[in-house]
Amino acid sequence: MGIEVITWSLVRPIPRALLPSKPEGLSVSIEEIMGVEGYTVAATYVGESYMMAGWFGAIGMSLFFGALAAWWNRMAMSQQSDYALVVYALGFFAAGITMRSMFWLTTAILPVIALIVFRNLTSKR
Repeated sequence: MGIEVITWSLVRPIPRALLPSKPEGLSVSIEEIMGVEGYTVAATYVGESYMMAGWFGAIGMSLFFGALAAWWNRMAMSQQSDYALVVYALGFFAAGITMRSMFWLTTAILPVIALIVFRNLTSKR
């Protein structure tokens, strides 16, 4: 499936009104790959990464998410405010849901981005 997995993850939160050519989903589903009908097969980010690039993809995405989590923790520990706690908690939610499926990372991180942008626009300089 290659780069299609990353592309779908990135365009997923973009409304179809802004991106009419947005794909409906992946070109092939896990159910089609496995040859099953009548039920849904789910995979965690490890399975999705494996579909993208085999073991290299699974290991690479695990390292990426580990580095992202370490950076997020360092950022949260350097800030001591109620705002930082809320941003950290929202990021923790995004990380948790991403473990279920990496397709949700870009959607789940939107509240964090909105909060950071709002804070930057309204803060006194």
